[in-house]
Amino acid sequence: PPRQRVVTAVLAGRLGQWGMLRGLLNLLYPSDVPGARQVLAELGLADKLFVQCGQLSGGQLQRVGIARALYQRPQLLLTDEPVSAMDPVLADHSLALLNRHAQANGVTLVASLHAVELALAHFPRVIGIRDGQVVFDCAAEAVSEQMLDALYANEQLASPPTQGPTLTVQIPRC
Repeated sequence: PPRQRVVTAVLAGRLGQWGMLRGLLNLLYPSDVPGARQVLAELGLADKLFVQCGQLSGGQLQRVGIARALYQRPQLLLTDEPVSAMDPVLADHSLALLNRHAQANGVTLVASLHAVELALAHFPRVIGIRDGQVVFDCAAEAVSEQMLDALYANEQLASPPTQGPTLTVQIPRC
């Protein structure tokens, strides 16, 4: 919410790990200001700790979202366009930070990106998806211009290269 302070937004990453009373108290009296400050500092936002979220730019809000996700200490980190509102330098830095945290903590990181150059630079495995179908799935260094052209020109590859085990995800319905 626009009136929420950045520190509260970051600390909310652990709401699922806290009881109701602690979660409510954190809205008024943030309990781990040093922890929030540390993760925000890694993203260049330590000076925004007590600023209202409504006063931040789109790229700053995305970095607060990344800080919140990192503060949560997840076992699996799924990101959807985590750097789309950032300039190229901040996008590069933020993806490098996500990767460092994932590797240091044994976390699986999956990112949906439309910036192909960022995907190729920051991830060892790239999966090209069009209309819900996998067009290619291979190591980043194996991705060719032909594969990207086929992906974005709505063409089919003669034989799409694959690498690694097949992944099937079933999401339970509530």
